[in-house]
Amino acid sequence: ITPIGSEGLYEIEKFDFSIFIDDYGDELSVQLGYFTSLFHNDTIVKIADQFLDLLEQIVTSPNKEYSQFNLLPSYDHNLVD
Repeated sequence: ITPIGSEGLYEIEKFDFSIFIDDYGDELSVQLGYFTSLFHNDTIVKIADQFLDLLEQIVTSPNKEYSQFNLLPSYDHNLVD
């Protein structure tokens, strides 16, 4: 993940939370937008980490059924159990 600046993005978000994904050949560009009055930065970082974990699972097991992927990283499973 490489963070980028906010140039070209909305100054005020249109939705509470949004995700924009573009593909450029072998690369994905992902931009997260959110109302800062509704979400703490730590929450957005955690969502981004979970999304990255899901993408890594998909890349390493492309033939796996979607229902078999974990949406929570292993360290979060202990919090839910």
